[in-house]
Amino acid sequence: MSRCMKAVLVIAVLIVAMLIGSVVVWGPNRHECKTAFPMVVGCTLGKYETLTSGVIAALAALVAGWLALSGVQLQITAQKRADARRAKDHIDALACTLHAELADLVARCCFDSEQLWHSHWFENAPPLRLNKTELRCFAPAQPTTFANASSDLALLGADAPLRLVQFHNGLSALRRDIHDIAEGMTNHSATSSHIRQVAERFFLTLRPGLDALLALAPIVPKADEVERAAIELYDAGRPDRPPPEGTLRDRINRLLQMKNSETRQEALA
Repeated sequence: MSRCMKAVLVIAVLIVAMLIGSVVVWGPNRHECKTAFPMVVGCTLGKYETLTSGVIAALAALVAGWLALSGVQLQITAQKRADARRAKDHIDALACTLHAELADLVARCCFDSEQLWHSHWFENAPPLRLNKTELRCFAPAQPTTFANASSDLALLGADAPLRLVQFHNGLSALRRDIHDIAEGMTNHSATSSHIRQVAERFFLTLRPGLDALLALAPIVPKADEVERAAIELYDAGRPDRPPPEGTLRDRINRLLQMKNSETRQEALA
């Protein structure tokens, strides 16, 4: 029995007791009923039938009102729990789909940087000849989940939305530069400055991509497995070369360290 129900019963008993006591003490037929308990109760109820009916009706209304209130409260509580479960399921599904798309895009940037573009982060890079079609092959895919989930990003917490936006902004800049450079090319290859520009854009996706993966990982089940599957798909496209060791995050960290060490050496030179 709940505390509320106990309180209602106690109040009802007190009301009945007070009414019976008042009638026994001050009622017009107070001398006709012996004051010995429990005979006084039956005698009083019999002598004052109208009052008895009113008390019983009032108590019945009180209990019925309490039962109705309890039912409404239970329904509200159940609805709140159901809404909370649906909200959690929505957040979990959103995080998983965003992470899956993110892992694929970051893996592509990491793979392309390892295979080609990391060699052109520096001034003494070897010459590279790419025509318009070859350059366009490196343009990253357009994100679909992220584009459709902009209104729900705030559900992911304080850090994840910012990290996702930063990565996708960098990815958009890479895609835009590749498109603009390719549009300006005719029958000649991309210039060394254009190659360096694209290479730098690839580099600028790595740190935001890693930060976004780390921000989503705590709320995504088996995030490591998703990221491993994402990079393994691209590694399988180059069976002639063994893939670098480590997880996707490890490989991104190596690329970042490589760039930083080379930048320091250039500064010292």
